[in-house]
Order: sequence, then structure tokens, then C-alpha cells
Amino acid sequence: MATRAQKIRLALFLIFSSCVLAGFLLVVAGAQLLRQRIDYSIEFERSIGGLTAGDPVKYQGVTVGRVENTRVSAEDISLIVVDISLEAKKIPNAIRQDTQALLFSQGVTGLKYIELVAGSNDSPPLPPGSTIPARGTFFANIEERADVL
Repeated sequence: MATRAQKIRLALFLIFSSCVLAGFLLVVAGAQLLRQRIDYSIEFERSIGGLTAGDPVKYQGVTVGRVENTRVSAEDISLIVVDISLEAKKIPNAIRQDTQALLFSQGVTGLKYIELVAGSNDSPPLPPGSTIPARGTFFANIEERADVL
């Protein structure tokens, strides 16, 4: 049978371990929760096949955010709306009114990501919550024509 001293040591060990685990989780999860994010939407007229929540959003090749949600537009069922979230620290005031979004595949894996093409410095910043216009890529046009054949 365990002595009183052993029970106290066990209780202290469990309390200490729980505090360390809670602190670790707070640091890891808190880093994600405390990041300031900016939300935008993108409307695609073509299929976004393979793009899912969590996929990266890049700005000139630098990962600056992620896809949050994909859905069919409530106003126009021919449009697919992609909600994105960007890290404010990585992309301060870089989203301009003439910034455009492209859908790309990563290498041979076919995983999708969104590439934001920089607008001009003269263009005013796009307010958070706005819609970034989508533009078709050369490969998307080829795929669309191949489907017709």
C-alpha cells in the first residue's frame, strides 16, 4: 500500500505534468489563435476541382494564408465562392483593388492552391471582406477546351 508521502509526490507530479501540458497546448494553439487574419472572398466561374479548406494561398509565391471555405454562390449558382484568410503580418496592405487570384496545381501531385497576383502600387487597398477577382490561367483554358473535345 502507498504511503502518504508517495501519494503526495504522485499528486504533485500529476499537477506539474498537467500544468506543463496545458502550457504547451496554450503556446501552440495560442500562436494560431492570436494571429491577426484578414478575410477575403474569390468568385470562380470555372471548376475549382480539388481545392479544399486548408489549402495554401500564396502571394507572388510566398504562402500568406489559407482557404477557409468553398461554396456555391447564393446569388448566382454558376459561381463558386472561395473564402480565404490571410495573415495580416505577412501581407500588410498588399491586397489592392487590381489584385487578381489564379488557381494552380502544385507539381505532379495535383494539389491545388490559390496564387494572388500583385496589383499596382497606385491602386487603393482592397478593404477586408471584399471580393478579389479571379482570372483563368493558360492551363485552365486548355483543360476547358479538352473537355469540349
